[in-house]
Amino acid sequence: MSNPLTPQLPGYITSAKPNPASKRAPWYKNTAPTYAGIFLWFVFWQGATTTQQGFLGGTLAHGIGVALLGLVVSGLICHALFYLAPALFGMKTGLPLYIVGTSTFGAKGGFLMPGFLMGVLQFGWLGVNTYFAALALSGMVPVKAEIIMVAWGLLAAFVGLKGIQYVAKVATFLPLIPLAVLLWMFVKTQAGIPSFQSAQFIASHQGLVEKSPGVLSEWSVMTAVLTYVVGFFATAGAAGVDFGTNSRDKKDVSMGGLVGVAYAICVTAGLSMFIVAGAYGTPELREAALKAGAAKKEFILDSFNLIPVVLGEERGKWVMFLLAVAAFPPACFSSFIAANSFKTTMPKVNPFVSVGIGAVVSIALAVTGAAGKVIPVFVIIGASFGPICGAMMADYVLSGGKWTGPRAGFNPAGWIAWLLGFVVGILPNIGVDVPAAPVLAFVVGAVVYFICAKIDLQNDIIPWAYERGRVVEREKKLVLIIEDEVDMANLYEMHLQGAGYETRIAGDGVTGLEEAIKMTPDLVLLDMELPRMHGLEVCRRLRATPATRHIPTLVVSSLSSTEMKVQGLHTGADDYLTKPFKPAELLARVEALLRRYTDLVYVESMDRPELDTMNM
Repeated sequence: MSNPLTPQLPGYITSAKPNPASKRAPWYKNTAPTYAGIFLWFVFWQGATTTQQGFLGGTLAHGIGVALLGLVVSGLICHALFYLAPALFGMKTGLPLYIVGTSTFGAKGGFLMPGFLMGVLQFGWLGVNTYFAALALSGMVPVKAEIIMVAWGLLAAFVGLKGIQYVAKVATFLPLIPLAVLLWMFVKTQAGIPSFQSAQFIASHQGLVEKSPGVLSEWSVMTAVLTYVVGFFATAGAAGVDFGTNSRDKKDVSMGGLVGVAYAICVTAGLSMFIVAGAYGTPELREAALKAGAAKKEFILDSFNLIPVVLGEERGKWVMFLLAVAAFPPACFSSFIAANSFKTTMPKVNPFVSVGIGAVVSIALAVTGAAGKVIPVFVIIGASFGPICGAMMADYVLSGGKWTGPRAGFNPAGWIAWLLGFVVGILPNIGVDVPAAPVLAFVVGAVVYFICAKIDLQNDIIPWAYERGRVVEREKKLVLIIEDEVDMANLYEMHLQGAGYETRIAGDGVTGLEEAIKMTPDLVLLDMELPRMHGLEVCRRLRATPATRHIPTLVVSSLSSTEMKVQGLHTGADDYLTKPFKPAELLARVEALLRRYTDLVYVESMDRPELDTMNM
């Protein structure tokens, strides 16, 4: 069926193609190893025991137990709140973040956020990765750091451009290096873990610094860990949509997140915490650590800088070199997300050109040294992805777990939710103490989007000829009654339920359309004279919307003119019944329509090639 409204959609949406089932893989081949590769990046796990403000004892100020509890909570929040809903959207549609996000932020708004800016941000992170990895490598390789930066940035961009399968292949082996290092250091320090004393640890820290803001409370330790972990993961959480496109089903989505996100966070950062505690709980290692810290005029609070202390000076240099090499998978991950962004938002531009330009910018940031100074800027930009994930989860819940399709323009609900959540997310960066700011930003984004949607601050859905479905049988046929007269709606319901049908009632045109998209009923019983949206418009949109175009529609109206009947049928109604009528006639027409559409009982957004209507 041709769709006259399709030209309203930007080219980056209409040219998008869902990832087919043939290119999807189990969770342990794509999602889990790629995500785990991010958390095995030494830049992540080395900071698990530190705080940005330099609090005495860091996150170990009250012992290992409180810090680990905060870590477990952080891992579960990252999985359940930031990753799961976006990944399910991706799995059900096969479409990337920059398309799926248009139902939340609008067809035009989605181009900017989370579309184009996500790609820009990821190339910024590629620059940071390139800068620090090249500096570490140049200390052991007789090659200038600038040359390493060029090679590193170009290679990471190429692997990311090839797709997640190639990123996953890289992430399968190189992350074994930091994992082996963490396990090795844990074995060397585990004997000192029971002897770790937080009071002694704090006193040692205080002895090597001139001034500090004091010691965190137990609750503040929890929120500090939460802020650090979730802040690091926020952008990757929204990118769960892209991982979902490579998942076969809900089990793949769930297991990929539990293992690749929650479990990986607990293992990597948890081992790092144990190593620091064990090192300072072992007398000889503690003395060596304090001596090394005194030489640097600082207290060594992270596991990365304890490597020479625990493993020896010479051996430690080579281990640090290998960790720099193992930083390549996170660089590929940033390139992959950026490549998806640019390929989707600029489909007419050759991806090698757009991604190549982004790689050149990343390399320039690294070579000039600017990449070593822009991390605070990325922290501010990254804070925006808390409300993005929150708004997307609210959108997922409101749509009944289905993707509604792109909304027109800049969807107010999404942008209001993002703006308010972003303000909360950046408060700590301007000196306002907000505990777990990324999580609060998520909550604000979700709640505000939900409220805005309920008060109808959402733009209309733009019909798009996209549909991938599978047929799922119901025990009872579901009839959606869209009727504003309560007595008449109850009369329909009584007769239909008496005949063995399940029913739902919507009291106006807008609610009826939303319920039809959410529930995909077996038949719609539609009045013409409805508040908020006329029945003809409802009928037209039911036919134009991918999730509902197959649903038979029976108009039941007091408007009995031939002109109205013809107009209703031309708009998309399958049958037209005028009031008053006999119940037997209503039930006969319902039964006839359902018999005609018996093979299309319920369409749920899933990938199944034999029902790919895009190619019909």
